Amino acid sequence: MPEPTTSLRTSRAEARVQGAEGRLWPVVIALGLLALVGSAIGWFLLPRSSPVDTAPDREVQQPAVSLPSAELDQRQQLLSRLRALQVDRGWFVELVDASQLSTEPQQDAPYRRVWTELAEQWLARIALLPPAIRDQLGRLKAADWQQQREALLKQGVHPRVMEHLVSAGAQDLLPLAMRGRKPANPFLQLWIAAAIQSLDDVEIMRLKARPLEHAITSLPIPAGGARLVLVEASAGDAVVLGINGTPLMQMMVFGVNGQVEEERGPLRVTRIAPQAGSPLQVLVTNDGVSSSLFSLSCRANPLDQ
Repeated sequence: MPEPTTSLRTSRAEARVQGAEGRLWPVVIALGLLALVGSAIGWFLLPRSSPVDTAPDREVQQPAVSLPSAELDQRQQLLSRLRALQVDRGWFVELVDASQLSTEPQQDAPYRRVWTELAEQWLARIALLPPAIRDQLGRLKAADWQQQREALLKQGVHPRVMEHLVSAGAQDLLPLAMRGRKPANPFLQLWIAAAIQSLDDVEIMRLKARPLEHAITSLPIPAGGARLVLVEASAGDAVVLGINGTPLMQMMVFGVNGQVEEERGPLRVTRIAPQAGSPLQVLVTNDGVSSSLFSLSCRANPLDQ
C-alpha cells in the first residue's frame, strides 16, 4: 500500500489539474463566441471591401446572418447588375453608404431596406453612362477631363462657368440637392463622368450686342441639357438680354471674370451693367424631359440708360 504522504500529494496534483481545466473552458467558450460574432460582422463588411469580379458571391450564398429569401434574391440581383455594368463594387457601396439617411433606423431590417432602395436608384443613374466611363468610376481624376477643360478655356469660357455647365450636365446623375455645385467624393466621380461626357461636344454660341439693333438667335436644348451663349459688347456698354423659352428652363448670367451677374432663375429680360465686362456668359438649362427651343436677343446700350 502507498504511504499516506504519497497519496496526499497525488490527490493535490489531480485537484490542481482539474482546477486548471475548469478555468480553461470559459476561455475556450469565449473565443468561440468571438469567432461567431466576427463571422457575422464580416458578412456585412465584406461586400464593402470586395472589388467587382466574376467569382461566386459566397457572402450572399452562405451568409453568417440569416436573411429572408426575398432580401437575399434582391441582394444577389444588385451584385449581378453591378458586374453587368462593370462598376467597381467598393466605390458603389461607398456611394450608397454616403447617401444613406443621416439618422439610421433602430431596426436592422428597415436599414437594409432603405439601403437597397438607394442602391436601386443609383444603379438606374449609373446605367445612363457609356460603358467606357462606367468602367472608370471610382478611379476618375480631374486630369481625366483636362482636355475638354482646356478646349473651353481657349474659347473664353471661365472655369467657374465651366463648373456650372458640368453641373447642369450632371443633373440626371446626381440628386436634386447636389445639382448646381461640384460635390465631394464619392459623388465627385459622377460629376467628373458628366464633365467627360457633356463637354466632349459642347457647342458655344457667340453673339455681338450692338447699339439700337437686336441680335436674335434661337437654339435647341436637349432634355436635361444646357447651352452656353457668349455675348460680346464694346467697353462701357450695358447689355439688355431677353430670353424666352419653356417654364422648365432656367438661366444664369456671368461676367467676364466668372462673377454671377444674374442668379439662376426663370427665363426673363434683364439688363447687365458695363462693369460686368465682355463677353457675358449666359447659361440656359432645360430641366424638362424633352428637347425644346429658347430664343435670346441682345442689344447694347452705350449711354447706360
